[in-house]
Amino acid sequence: MVGPLYEGQQYGIVFHKGSEWVEPTNEALAAMREDGTYDEIYTKWFGEAPSAE
Repeated sequence: MVGPLYEGQQYGIVFHKGSEWVEPTNEALAAMREDGTYDEIYTKWFGEAPSAE
């Protein structure tokens, strides 16, 4: 990245095209969002709850 950050950044996980890991990873992330685990981890590391976006 170049320059100052003006807002929060969305991060991604990269797999090679056709990877068998895309769907299991998406399912795990969706489950973490649903059960609140994602919010707990985010708050622990970033000190605030993630935005609703």
